[in-house]
Amino acid sequence: MRLSQLLPYTIMILLFAGVQIPASGTTEIPGRMQTDQTLVGASDLINSIPDLLIEIKNDTGSWALPSHTFDQNAYYGVAGGVAGIGLNLLELAAMQSVLVTQPTRDKAISLATEIGDYLTSEAIINGSGTFWNVFAGSSLIDWGYDFGTSGIAVFLAELSNVTSVAAYGDTARDGLTTVLSHVNLTGGLHFDSQLIDLLADSFWYPRDELIYFQQEEYTSNVTYFNGKALGTAGIAYSALRTIQALEIADTGSDEHLLINSSLLWLESQYNVTNGERSVPLSSPSIGIRPTSISNGVSGIVELFEGLTSYQANATLSSYVDEMVDWLAGSNSGANRLRYSAEINGTLSTDTIQLGLSHGVAGNLHTLYEYSLDKGDTWDTTLESLATYLNTFGQATDTEVRYPESIQSTVARNIGSTSYSMGGGGILSIIDIVSDNLGITTLEDDIFKGKAYFYSQASSFNGFSGIESITGELETNPSIGFISSFHALAVSTAGLLEVIETEVAFGIVELGNSRSLPLALSNIGDEPITVSWNDLSTSDVFLVANFSAVIPARSVFNLFISAVPTTEDTFSEDVEIRSQTGTVFMVELSVQSFDLPTLNMIEVIENNSVIDERTPFEFVVNATDSSGISRVDISINGEVRTMTTTVGSDLHRFEWNLQVVQNGTYTVVFSALDNVGNLVETTYVYTVGIYDAPLDERVFSETTLIILVGVIVILVIAAVVVTRRYMN
Repeated sequence: MRLSQLLPYTIMILLFAGVQIPASGTTEIPGRMQTDQTLVGASDLINSIPDLLIEIKNDTGSWALPSHTFDQNAYYGVAGGVAGIGLNLLELAAMQSVLVTQPTRDKAISLATEIGDYLTSEAIINGSGTFWNVFAGSSLIDWGYDFGTSGIAVFLAELSNVTSVAAYGDTARDGLTTVLSHVNLTGGLHFDSQLIDLLADSFWYPRDELIYFQQEEYTSNVTYFNGKALGTAGIAYSALRTIQALEIADTGSDEHLLINSSLLWLESQYNVTNGERSVPLSSPSIGIRPTSISNGVSGIVELFEGLTSYQANATLSSYVDEMVDWLAGSNSGANRLRYSAEINGTLSTDTIQLGLSHGVAGNLHTLYEYSLDKGDTWDTTLESLATYLNTFGQATDTEVRYPESIQSTVARNIGSTSYSMGGGGILSIIDIVSDNLGITTLEDDIFKGKAYFYSQASSFNGFSGIESITGELETNPSIGFISSFHALAVSTAGLLEVIETEVAFGIVELGNSRSLPLALSNIGDEPITVSWNDLSTSDVFLVANFSAVIPARSVFNLFISAVPTTEDTFSEDVEIRSQTGTVFMVELSVQSFDLPTLNMIEVIENNSVIDERTPFEFVVNATDSSGISRVDISINGEVRTMTTTVGSDLHRFEWNLQVVQNGTYTVVFSALDNVGNLVETTYVYTVGIYDAPLDERVFSETTLIILVGVIVILVIAAVVVTRRYMN
């Protein structure tokens, strides 16, 4: 569309609308920016989390929150309990993101402090030391990271670091000292977890690694776990985080003893083949080697990665390399990163866990962290693994839903928003890897994955909540809303969405115009610039030099004007595009019409009284841009066609009143153009015989009134003159 063609129409429209035209001469059709209620932003969701926790805590009466809808137990640990909620709050407060406001950070720390006070009050302090039961009202004690004293100690140590309250750190250290005094240190640190029966009957914790014991018919009375969630590696991880948070320097401290004793035990558990190092799930070994962060090799890799910086231990560093080689199958050719476990040397493909804690997403996270100081050595493997993980997403045109696991060909819990087990963690790590490696092929699905999170937002006590796998708003820190901010913080680029594929203006008369809005939505998290590209040379549809910056999660209503210049049906395609390359095609359509012009040349005034003895003819002028097809006259419903001279716009009809009965007549003049548009004009006449002869034309009522007035004046004048002479 040429600007020279647009300017006259645009300036006229803008002036009519009261829009100021920039001094530079650039013109823009006015648009309207709005925040669409359906486009809930990440900031809105993240910053609502503390308020929702306050609401739930007040409803519950204390921080003894139920772990989830179907389990009313109030757990204390990191995986299912209030200590995990506290850790999430500290992570939220420390989040390096403009999406998190300062009031939210302050609230998060305040609530974490309340949780620290609650856990301190719930600690069991006696001659055996300081420790916690697994959940309120129980006598079940666990020393591990996910559910036990070790994990709670980590939260209190981190809280002490953030608040500078030494008492929290003291309680954390007391707890780890108690762990040291209650675990088995024969041959290195190990302990018999009491949680197997509890977890095997639980529906909210991944059971597959535990069910393996039943599959293998493991009959030993003692089970020593090795992983981070339940076993030795988790205690070492707790000690390491406590040392880092509290800056403990004494190498003879209980925390250092926990680490060294754990390493001694794990040394006895390794299996090394062809330079690939792996660790069994438990001891005695039953041939199960999970890959997961929680209970498997990936988690031990992350532990050792942290320990290498803490101890600068070359042996540990070589162990890390060998465990990564086992995960990637560098020497054996069996890529275990894509699976959840190896059982007796065979990869388990019946169930592939996908989540961050127990599945492929965690393996990707581990490899990514490991590869940061390895240059681009693992880039190809990272890209391959991220792409592999993404293939499990259930994609639609607008969303991607990631399940928790794949059992044969059946996806379990499609659309899980759990961070630890489901789509939240998957989305987060795919985004991190693709962003750092520039994997553009994954960007669309990352965006859609986050869009699914937004689509699950639901009103809950004023909070735009995230549903978990149960369809309820979970307080469980592993699978519930409290960890959702990780996925919500995924920063997706601005993305243009235009739902309408057609803007139909209907029928517009020539000389008029019609404006309609086209909603341009930015459903991403960054601003985008959008532009208009008319693919035709027509000047029927007007948007002058359109360019708009649409903020994140907002809608711009672009007003398009249809200004037809000829009588016809018009259809044009236009492109709406963003600077990111997203293009939407929109069809514009309008049907224009031009009513014929019907001018009365010789027609007696409406509502006239006509003497039947006065002959006359009607003469009208009819014109139209498409040409006139016919001009008719209807007298009391009887239609006659008016005659015209060739080449003339004048149409005539002689009305012989002597052959019609006296009375009232409705006369309708109509003109039909060549494209079917019709215009009509109606007159009403009264026909009769009158005593006084009338001149050539019957007078109208107005004329009669004037004549009567003149006669009255003459009579009055005559009376006045007569009286004067008589006097």
